[in-house]
Amino acid sequence: MRRQPGWCSPDNSPQKRRTVGLQKGSEKVKHQQRRTPRYNVEVPALYWLAGGDRLSAIRTRTKDISRAGLYLYGEFDKPLGSTFEFEVQLPAPLGKGAGGLLRGQGKVVRRDALGDERIGFAATIYQYQFRPASKTDPKKRG
Repeated sequence: MRRQPGWCSPDNSPQKRRTVGLQKGSEKVKHQQRRTPRYNVEVPALYWLAGGDRLSAIRTRTKDISRAGLYLYGEFDKPLGSTFEFEVQLPAPLGKGAGGLLRGQGKVVRRDALGDERIGFAATIYQYQFRPASKTDPKKRG
C-alpha cells in the first residue's frame, strides 16, 4: 500500500500485547502489556468504510486511543479485518497547544457486544495524520 505524503505509520514490530496475571492477596489481577501507552479519553469521532464517501460517516465517540490503535463506540457490521477511515477531534493537553484533528485509516480487530446490542469495536491504526488546530480559531479543523 502506497503512503500518502504527510501520513505516519505506527511501529510495525510484532504485536507485544499479552495478558499477565499477578497475585494480589487472594485475588488474581490481570493487566495487558502494550507496545504504546493507551489514553482513556472520550472525544468526538467519525468513521466510514475505507475508500467510501465521508458524507456517509457515522458519528460516535472514542473510548480510548493510542498511537497503534483505538476503540470506538458503535456498530461496525463488516467482517473483522475490514478497513475504515476515521477522524478524531483531540483536545488540547492541559494548558498546552490547541488540540487538533487526527485523521487516519484502521483495521477492525475486535467487536464487542452486550446481548444483542453491539457496543463498540477495537482497531489497529495503520496510517494517520495529525492536524493541529489553529490557535486563533479553535473550531477550525484544518
